[in-house]
Amino acid sequence: MNDDVLDVRLDDNGQQEGPPAGPYPGNEGCAGPTGQASSHHGSWTWPVLGVLLVVLLIAPAAYMLFGSSSARARRHFLRGVALQTAGRFDEAVANFQVAMRLDSRLAAAGVRLGLCKLHLGSVSPDAAYLQRLVEEASRGPVAALDDADQAFLQALEMAQAAPPAIQFPDAEQPGLNKVKANAYAGLGLTRVLRAAGAIGAGRGSEALQLSSEALGYANSARSHDPMNLLASLVGSLAELIQTWARVSDLGML
Repeated sequence: MNDDVLDVRLDDNGQQEGPPAGPYPGNEGCAGPTGQASSHHGSWTWPVLGVLLVVLLIAPAAYMLFGSSSARARRHFLRGVALQTAGRFDEAVANFQVAMRLDSRLAAAGVRLGLCKLHLGSVSPDAAYLQRLVEEASRGPVAALDDADQAFLQALEMAQAAPPAIQFPDAEQPGLNKVKANAYAGLGLTRVLRAAGAIGAGRGSEALQLSSEALGYANSARSHDPMNLLASLVGSLAELIQTWARVSDLGML
């Protein structure tokens, strides 16, 4: 056999010279660099896999909490609805404002914000508070009514800019048409409260103007949602106030 092919030579003492013994067939029991690398590889594989598993588990939750402004907006919106229902209006207002800031498409939050400014939307609306608003309106501008108007108008602006197919996370306001209807009805409601205050102060002509505006808003609301209950209520109250104002002007009251 040719020694050059095997690259093995015998020295003068008969000892083999050549490459170091390795894991070749018939030499499996010899320790070498490969055995050391395998041991080192196993020392870090499982910790890395464990870290990756933990990341995979917490990544979706972390994204919902921190990565998606839309998801955070919806969470604040739903929390605001729960607080509003519980009558905790100041806390609900704060959550609706955050929701609107995080997601400019969330027009339903603007409607809820306006109703909170009027202390509406709870299981048992605060009738005494509405009466105080009317009494304040008889003396002049009312901050709560102005704030509510601003919220309803902002809701309409957001609804106009939102994609037509958007769905809101509120079972009672599933689409843009109902959101717009509620915003218009809210604007009509603030006009009704102001008109009632004007009637109480003997300002019949002002009450007529305000009630006419309320009717216009109620009609706009019904054009988007014919079954809108708030719009129907606003329309009925506006017509009653108009009749009352006309009779007052005739000196019959």
